[in-house]
Amino acid sequence: MLKIVHHRTLKNNLMKKIAQLLLKLSAHFASRSRSESQSPTDRRLTEEFEGWLVNKEYLDADQTMGSLALKWNVAKEEISDYTRLHFGKNFLTFRKELRIKEAKNIIKSRPDLSVRQVGEMVGINDCTNFKRQFCEVTGESIHKYIHKVRDDGKK
Repeated sequence: MLKIVHHRTLKNNLMKKIAQLLLKLSAHFASRSRSESQSPTDRRLTEEFEGWLVNKEYLDADQTMGSLALKWNVAKEEISDYTRLHFGKNFLTFRKELRIKEAKNIIKSRPDLSVRQVGEMVGINDCTNFKRQFCEVTGESIHKYIHKVRDDGKK
């Protein structure tokens, strides 16, 4: 019974955090789209990125900056410039950080999953690459993080 209650609490906390993040993103995108200094391409990219973030399209393993550029009918350089300007980092770093953040949320809600399963769920199918990226973003190994989450769940 305690596990079910704990799982519900984690799920509710996660949903609250997601809602808060979406509100922040909406406010950010709304203020950006009202700006008269934005070019038509920048406004369009703001709309595209909003959908990309809300729909968690960054979790698609087959997605590349090139495939997004084709889908959004812009140059890869425009996507790269946009992410640097609006998110303070290049596209690949931004996407990697989003994926790892999602991985951490998955591990918190499902610490029973394997590293490979979590990696695949966030669009990183190579387990070694996933472990490396997790460590780069968080500063700790994924195994250490999983053990910490499992230990916290036993309390």
